[in-house]
Amino acid sequence: MSGIFISHSGKDRAIAIEIAEWLREEGHRDFFLAFDPVDGIPPGKDWEHELYKRLRLCRAVVVLCSQDSMASEWCFAEITHAKALGKQILPLKIAPCDIKPVLTSSQVLEFFSRDETAWNSLRIGLKAAGLDSADAFDWDGSRPPYPGLMAFQEEDAAIYFGREPEIRRGLDALQRLSQFGDERVLAVIGASGSGKSSLVRAGLLPRLKKDPERWLVVPAFRPQTRPFQELAIVLAE
Repeated sequence: MSGIFISHSGKDRAIAIEIAEWLREEGHRDFFLAFDPVDGIPPGKDWEHELYKRLRLCRAVVVLCSQDSMASEWCFAEITHAKALGKQILPLKIAPCDIKPVLTSSQVLEFFSRDETAWNSLRIGLKAAGLDSADAFDWDGSRPPYPGLMAFQEEDAAIYFGREPEIRRGLDALQRLSQFGDERVLAVIGASGSGKSSLVRAGLLPRLKKDPERWLVVPAFRPQTRPFQELAIVLAE
């Protein structure tokens, strides 16, 4: 998953590189910069399709705001697509410009000087979006890396791999529920043994717990014949 998508005008390439280098120094390895020779769009790829794919997979979009980017139709398309997906938007005002109304619902960070105060504000913004480079799941070495027919649990988050697209879709869906307040239930549906419990317990719940200011995660429970009473018990816990 590309945790951070850097949206910018081609004329702001130098600053985009500077931010990418800072992200690497901070320990972030999970970000997308379109022209990056290693992690960007490979030669011969459908670049438009790849951009939208990376937007779907990212967790937050850092928008470099300048006169050029605010006038760019492609930057506007990236921003509106990201907002429709419920992504976190972090606008960085890198030069004097009129910020587009589509960005004014997010706190705009003045990033002219790019001094230590500005970098620290970006660091705080990324952490608030759940993108702390120091975050990592610890693995208890006494637990088996593959539990066989048993479901993966929260303690197995560090070794739970292969479901990144499903985890991202689940987190995005929950973000939309929280942000837009439409549907109130997210159902994970699949055939018996397809990995639903593992996806929720080892994929979604550990990540939600890393953001306690936004999410209250109650212990998993079975509704049995008294679903509201079972829910009341875990809420009391």
